[in-house]
Amino acid sequence: MEISEKAKFFYKKAEKCIKNQEYEKALINLNLALNIEPNNVIFLSDLAYVHYKLNFKEKCEEEVIKILKKALELYPNFVDALYNMGIIFNSKKD
Repeated sequence: MEISEKAKFFYKKAEKCIKNQEYEKALINLNLALNIEPNNVIFLSDLAYVHYKLNFKEKCEEEVIKILKKALELYPNFVDALYNMGIIFNSKKD
């Protein structure tokens, strides 16, 4: 999957923010990357993960699950999206 340089720039910033647990900043950068490439499954999956880490403050669980379903419609065997879906469903048990 070829990623544009501009989208890659925002995604790299988001990755760094996630690593540093700066989830609010990661959310901003992921949304900027998705504005450029709205069907990028990596960006979608990471966006869902960040919403999970923010305790669904910006989007509810159902909206986040829709994001992951979109990623899985685009790429049905995308392991990260499947994993993130599992994390969210597992958190519902608590």
